[in-house]
Amino acid sequence: MISRPIREGFRGVGRHWAMSFSSAIAVTITLLIISLFLIFTFNVQNFTRGIEQSVDIYASVSFDHESSEDEQKIRTQIEAIEGVGEVQFNSKAEEFDYYLNSFEDERCVRFSLPSPKKKILFMTPFM
Repeated sequence: MISRPIREGFRGVGRHWAMSFSSAIAVTITLLIISLFLIFTFNVQNFTRGIEQSVDIYASVSFDHESSEDEQKIRTQIEAIEGVGEVQFNSKAEEFDYYLNSFEDERCVRFSLPSPKKKILFMTPFM
């Protein structure tokens, strides 16, 4: 009793092989398009996650707030912000040396720049 509809189904596919082939191609193309979109969204998610984890924020602190108690107060306020992973203060001399060392290919040319008047604040967000 159940074998008759199965037999008729295979005969129908055999008689209308062009329609069967076109429907199989349509399903294959649909699955390929969906898989391409899934791969694209996965790559975009990984790309944005990588950018989020590598963000560093540099801020300078006014010359008026260079005392250690002001520095500690600013540090605690910034660490209280959601998403901040690390707060690091660098002195004027450290930032100036970092600036001069960033010109690796121009090391032979040394020039004197005025020392910056502000401390630099370095924040690293955590994810």
